[in-house]
Amino acid sequence: MTIDKDVVGDPPVMVVPGGTVQYTINVTNTGTADALDVSIWDTLPAWFTYASTDSIVDTCTTRWSTVNPTPGNTTPLWGYWDIPSGYSVVITFTADVDLNIPAGTYQNNALANGDNFEQIDDIGSQQQDSDTPQGQDPAVDEDVFVQSQPPPPSAVPTLSQWGMIAMGLLFAAFLVWSVRRRWVVGAGKS
Repeated sequence: MTIDKDVVGDPPVMVVPGGTVQYTINVTNTGTADALDVSIWDTLPAWFTYASTDSIVDTCTTRWSTVNPTPGNTTPLWGYWDIPSGYSVVITFTADVDLNIPAGTYQNNALANGDNFEQIDDIGSQQQDSDTPQGQDPAVDEDVFVQSQPPPPSAVPTLSQWGMIAMGLLFAAFLVWSVRRRWVVGAGKS
């Protein structure tokens, strides 16, 4: 059995706090016998929560019991399949990124187990994990880089805003001068 967890996009995928990220988990039976009672789950990093399952591709497998995660879960679980030799289950799902998450790189792990094989995993911090297909586990394939939130608009005017303010004040001064001049000139005629 092999498992391969990837972030969708060109890793490391960059997101901002409050955004979303999409992952795939591919579990393949590379053995000669059917893999029985297979469950697949993900251990999302802190500040990430499961949002939705976007697709499950499980051609030629038998899903004899349907278990799906609920939104907000931090360890989403899908089950249960019998996977014939040479076939796989591929899950694509979306996770929400918390609005208060600190900037940094976040990795997570995917796992699977069954009745007739030991637990397999794809550890996010390891390149070419022993349970992943050879050549398909680069160091950044599960990485998500969270950028800091852009700063809120400043209350201090920018240079161009100062220019607009100065122009407005000059125009107001001109109006006052013009009205006052007319009043003084008009008062001098009487």
